[in-house]
Amino acid sequence: MSADLLKQIMRRVLLCFLVGLLTFLTPTMAMAQVIGEQNAANFSPSYQPETKVNASTSVSIDKTIHSPSFSELAPSNKAGAFIVPTSYQKKVTQDLGYDPSRAWPANATPDQIVKLGDLLNNEYLNNVGQLSLREIGQLSGIDIEKVPLNEISIIRELSIGNLYELYPNLKQLPLTQIPFLKDTLTNVVNNPHPINLDSSDQYLIYELAQNSALQNSSLKDLTVGDWEGILNKDIQTQIRKIVQKLPNSWTELPIKNAFPINNNQLENWEVVAEEAFRKGLNLTGEELLNQFPLFQELPLGVLPIDNLSIASLPGIADKALEEIPNAANNFLDKIPGLSNIPVNKFPIEFALNLLTSDTFAKLDIAYAGKTETPVTRVVTGGTKDQKFKPEPCKEKRCPHFELDDVIGKGSASPMSGQSWVEGKAQLVDGGKGFLRSLNNGKEPTGIPVWGTDAHVKLSLEDIKEGGKGKPSKARVWANFQFCIDTFFSGEQCSPHFIPVATPWEVSEGGLVVIASTGEVPDFIAKERSRVEQQYETQYGQSTEGGEYGEDVLGDGCSDKVIAAVPSNIRSVAKKSVPLILAEARKQGLSANQTAYVLATVQTESQMGLYMYEIGKGGGKHGIYYGRGFVQITWKYNYQYWSRRLGIDLVGNPDLAAKPEVAVKILIGGMKDGTFTGMSPNGTYLPSAAQKLSDYINSSKTDYVGARRIVNGQDKAGAIATDARRYQKALSGCSSGAGGGTEGSGKCTGKFIQPTKGKFTSGYGWRWGRMHNGIDVANSVGTPMVAIDGGTIEKIYNGCPTIGYRGSGCGTPGFGGYGNIVLLKLCNGWKVLYAHGQKGSIRFKPGQKVDKGQVLVNMGSSGSSTGPHVHFEIRTNNGTTPENPLKYIPKY
Repeated sequence: MSADLLKQIMRRVLLCFLVGLLTFLTPTMAMAQVIGEQNAANFSPSYQPETKVNASTSVSIDKTIHSPSFSELAPSNKAGAFIVPTSYQKKVTQDLGYDPSRAWPANATPDQIVKLGDLLNNEYLNNVGQLSLREIGQLSGIDIEKVPLNEISIIRELSIGNLYELYPNLKQLPLTQIPFLKDTLTNVVNNPHPINLDSSDQYLIYELAQNSALQNSSLKDLTVGDWEGILNKDIQTQIRKIVQKLPNSWTELPIKNAFPINNNQLENWEVVAEEAFRKGLNLTGEELLNQFPLFQELPLGVLPIDNLSIASLPGIADKALEEIPNAANNFLDKIPGLSNIPVNKFPIEFALNLLTSDTFAKLDIAYAGKTETPVTRVVTGGTKDQKFKPEPCKEKRCPHFELDDVIGKGSASPMSGQSWVEGKAQLVDGGKGFLRSLNNGKEPTGIPVWGTDAHVKLSLEDIKEGGKGKPSKARVWANFQFCIDTFFSGEQCSPHFIPVATPWEVSEGGLVVIASTGEVPDFIAKERSRVEQQYETQYGQSTEGGEYGEDVLGDGCSDKVIAAVPSNIRSVAKKSVPLILAEARKQGLSANQTAYVLATVQTESQMGLYMYEIGKGGGKHGIYYGRGFVQITWKYNYQYWSRRLGIDLVGNPDLAAKPEVAVKILIGGMKDGTFTGMSPNGTYLPSAAQKLSDYINSSKTDYVGARRIVNGQDKAGAIATDARRYQKALSGCSSGAGGGTEGSGKCTGKFIQPTKGKFTSGYGWRWGRMHNGIDVANSVGTPMVAIDGGTIEKIYNGCPTIGYRGSGCGTPGFGGYGNIVLLKLCNGWKVLYAHGQKGSIRFKPGQKVDKGQVLVNMGSSGSSTGPHVHFEIRTNNGTTPENPLKYIPKY
């Protein structure tokens, strides 16, 4: 036998042995996984090598089994509130994207306590923001076209300024050409409602409007229910009298919006509307707002819109909730139909992978009789203060599964006699801070398998005893929570009270995994180390490569991205993410392209957990089975990358699994399209290649179509969702993850547009002062490019991506402009890109760029009310602002 053949055989044997150690649950077993990492220290491992586990098995949700809606969940047993101090309100709202302050009466159901913004900040529930009002209506059985406009809270709370933001073209039209505004303003002028409030009434409303917990509630809200501890009965009685004196529509607005406040005095919005009407019927919206800025703050709810339908605002019924200004501040019950949708009908992205763990046990017999109590030896419990604690069941009835050692015979183990109690049979303490008030601080007993940071807890429901040859069974449910984390109050979390069924049934005799840490357990790691040492002794190399994981960017970006990785593989990501981000920057990927690469790695190799294709080898790929972050296969791919990298991957295919090699294949292959543009003889065919830039570039971001770069449309939707999550993480970095490749700096003299989008504001006088540039609006993350070659003169990257009107954030000389790039052209002119997305700036001062290179992504930083770029051209060596439309192509 030749030495080469022996070498290959030894490799195959050793690798198969490793695979055998890492895979030990067959899909047909469909087991529950039990206890979180907090309990790992309490049990010793019980391991049966003959039992196999499919480490890629995952838990998802089952949309066929009914879940309660938010309005059907348990009400609060007393009134409560969460107050953001006034001095912190702007910063907290800016950080979270909404104001988390709130108050609620006793017996309020969760839909009356939970805000849309709470769900948008939860990694599993945030896709709710992608639903439109029409889609919500379809899911809840409501015809949104038949709901009067004044009954749609997120519409009636829009201001005139928000309306112009949603319909930018209206700014260029006089009010006479906008029927919605002309007709409603005319009605206000002809049918006024004088304010008949005495000074004590006005003072009370002013005080309520300054209370951060109450200002988002309406006056009518405060008249209903028991507000003891928040409002005394005399105050509530006075509010009821005030409500009787006011038009109904005014009393349904958030108190802070119901009246304009000038010098601590209440004024009447109808007076504002009348003045705008008399001044502005023949003025364009832009002219009117310049002359009368207060008009843009007027809420639509004070206008007579009760006889109008949503069709009077074309297209708004089909806009995603997250695209409607201030929607995140709305309570769920204020959005027609949302609180009536069963939770399992929400677009929840939940698919947590089951990984190998430290401890194993077996589901033994189930007890589900009428009086199974007490059950004291339990592995299930609650998560009060985000700390898992097993809780004995002392309820009248405690259905449960007993657990046993894996082998099930012989001497007792720490698992023998332990029990997993049915979730709904025992409600335990959960939650932390003010959000503990939800569901009265209770959650089903169960186990946070992936740790409390994962914000999901598994429970067993509907436990049924076996008999007559049939095994005992139960259904696995996922119970979600959401948290709010502010710098002044720390993490505040609801109980795990949002229940959704999974497709998993568990049965008697099935294997359960205890203490799933998301890492290879110690006893396997030790055996693997022994095999690696033997392998290195024989062949002079390691199967995995050296240490990696250093934050080579040095800017904290890695930590932000790692925090966005699912908790069960976060420990692996701590090593791989910095390497991927560094290579992405080196090869000039944009932030959005980098986000998609990260999402692809999560799917293909679980962030590098599986650098070898599990269970493969010997099939159609031979020894050239999947390896690396993106699992390259086929000999011709190994041939191509051998030539490109200058290493022998054909003779040594395991080198492709070394992280420092795998990352070059990953980034280079997705960037250049080598995974689709390769002929069977190893020749790269650019014409056949599907590249990152084909789907993610300066004009579009198609995360779904981009899947064709690697593997058709397999899992395209799930990867797109993950990419959006990583895009959000990258936007918060202190510097861009996708660095720019320096150009020549040569100028052509012919300019291009700085970005794609809607032209929303021109050069000239605006709001009583000079507007020295143009505004172009699009979504956060839209690339902004160099209009010609030049040199970067100044950048600023210290503002949050989302600012607010009046913010002064910005570098000296550019206060309020947010994150900026100042580009100096060859002729001495200077070009300003303002309000950029934090973390997206590609270049440093002094670097040269070419026309069309992406400089920064669009954001809403600084003094801004929505994502856009404020773009300026300054001539005469950068001293004289001029109208950019004189020089760039028109919008």
